[in-house]
Parts: sequence; C-alpha cells; structure tokens
Amino acid sequence: MPEQEEYCLCLRWHRRRFGMEALQTLDGRALSVIYPGRWCRTPGPDFRDAVLLLGNQLLHGDVEVHRCASAWWGHGHHLQASYNHVVLQVVMEADALDTARTAGGTRVPTLMLRPLEDEGDAE
Repeated sequence: MPEQEEYCLCLRWHRRRFGMEALQTLDGRALSVIYPGRWCRTPGPDFRDAVLLLGNQLLHGDVEVHRCASAWWGHGHHLQASYNHVVLQVVMEADALDTARTAGGTRVPTLMLRPLEDEGDAE
C-alpha cells in the first residue's frame, strides 16, 4: 500500500494536480512549480531537472517523493551522493521534525501535498 500511495503522489506531482491552495513548504516559503521535472522510474531521485521558484529563488534540480517525510532518513538519502541535487522533497505526511539534508549537508525543503477531494480519479 505505501508504494501505491507514493506512486499516486508521483502522478499528482507529474500532472501538477495541486488543488486550489497556494503551495508552501513546511518552513513557510511560497513555492511555484515551473517544471516538475522528468519522472524517472530508476534508482535515484523520482524527478530530474525540475525548475521551481522557492520564495524569490529559482531552483534547478531533482525532486524526491515520499509518503512520509521521515522516509528521507529511513531510506538513507542523507548518506547517498546521488541525492545531492535534490532541491525539494514532496510528501503526504510531515512526520519528521528534522529537515531533510543531502550527503553534502544541504537542507532540502519539504512540501506536503494535502489529499485532493477527488483523489480517487488521480490515475
């Protein structure tokens, strides 16, 4: 079931199904998605080469999707250099107190997407 939930969240990110609310990271910064990135179904970050506007900062990089924010640490991404270009983590549940960090020590902002009322037709 968690893999299916994560797949549905990846599908939402890919299709830009964010609902009507303004996007905001857990640390309170406004987020605009210019390009969600290429969905990669291989080991490594879920989306490559995303373009995002975080506050007034333009970001180019990868996006990692998890059901829960704590999965960043649970999957060991903080130790894997292949996740050093992640600029955003997208989650369904913000259950981690620690901010995600890359192996290089860079903080990775987290966006929690609330469920959509019509979540059943996301596929």
